[in-house]
Amino acid sequence: MPVTLILEGTVRGTGGIRIVNDSCGTKVPGLYAAGDAASREFLAGLASGGGGPNAAWAISTGQWAGVGAAAFAKSLGAHAHERVMHPAGEAGLRSPSPSPASETFDSEAIGRGVQAQMFPLEKNYLRSEQGLLDSLAKLETLWQQVRGNPKQDTVRDVEFYRRAAALTAVARWAYFSALHRTESRSEHIRMDYPETDPNQRYYQATGGLDRLWVRRDWLTDAVATPPVPTIQTTPSVSKL
Repeated sequence: MPVTLILEGTVRGTGGIRIVNDSCGTKVPGLYAAGDAASREFLAGLASGGGGPNAAWAISTGQWAGVGAAAFAKSLGAHAHERVMHPAGEAGLRSPSPSPASETFDSEAIGRGVQAQMFPLEKNYLRSEQGLLDSLAKLETLWQQVRGNPKQDTVRDVEFYRRAAALTAVARWAYFSALHRTESRSEHIRMDYPETDPNQRYYQATGGLDRLWVRRDWLTDAVATPPVPTIQTTPSVSKL
């Protein structure tokens, strides 16, 4: 496949892939992101787009990414099928140590397990170190299940099991990076660090599968006005 479009997000609380050009291209040649899968930083800054801005972002980036992907595919010409392709990972596709007798994991159960950690506001909105660690431990258990033996009988099986792997991976990245930002900033609210730290002026890049990592990309531009630490108010959470 010469191009790939990532069109929708998977888990609440993710910042999305950072696009690097006006065609919604990423750093991976032939990979384009749109909608919730692409960071809305250009539109809404650190906050969520919400409502109309979200719809405008989805429609606009979908068009830009489609045009960019089509142009990239056209540029390959007759050489599109001569490229050397390398498989990207194995989670949800094959087991690192396959065994005919090993039990296949339940992709639907994995999805429900991820949602149980990502949907509750008291876990993903009102964050704390202990809460993040507890959720990460549960997500790590799910990841070990994902790394097991996926069912591969049909194309739909491949789709569902790969989706389960993606959900689990993104959820782990979200909470692992949240654990390393020891402040409250915009929609990232840490109950144990309620103030915005003016010294933490950096983006956080995160990744890894079996072993997670976080990298700080520091902002070097001058601040127009001296930053003032702010205290986030603690919103009440009502349970329906």
